[in-house]
Amino acid sequence: MTEKLSFTTTSLQNVVISNESDSIYYEVKTWESDPGLTKVQRLNPKTQLYDMVAEFENTNGRPVAVRVHGNDTMRIEELFKMEDVERSRFTGMDGRDYKWSIKDGLLQVCCLLEGLEKPVAVFRTYQRLMYLLSVSELPSMDVEPEALDTLDTLIVSFILTEGLRRGSFA
Repeated sequence: MTEKLSFTTTSLQNVVISNESDSIYYEVKTWESDPGLTKVQRLNPKTQLYDMVAEFENTNGRPVAVRVHGNDTMRIEELFKMEDVERSRFTGMDGRDYKWSIKDGLLQVCCLLEGLEKPVAVFRTYQRLMYLLSVSELPSMDVEPEALDTLDTLIVSFILTEGLRRGSFA
């Protein structure tokens, strides 16, 4: 069954991404005192402690380097292959190759397995009432069960891809 992850805001710098029961819970935070660093943390439901997933080094509001799971800091281009503003490729924690792209107006990620491009996650942006009023539905992401094993990498790559697509990390 598809897992629906909800976003608390439209910002990529300060947002909580979680499912309805909070068994999947990510916190993305950039402190005003240190705008050059954004941290992505996952709440461990058993210990109720945060595990560091990634740290972004930002320059002028855009990520330039990332450290994933405490490994060495790498330039964004080394970890994620950006084809253009709307397409990027990365290798998940499960060793499979994935690609973010826009299809039917929605940002989605596909697993590139044996030449098949099957969507494993779809991002749905916020909705406004009559395009004028306040946000009526916050952003969400529908994630297929087979992508849950690589969810950390999926979240990190989403933040990078969507940030570049928006033209800013804010």
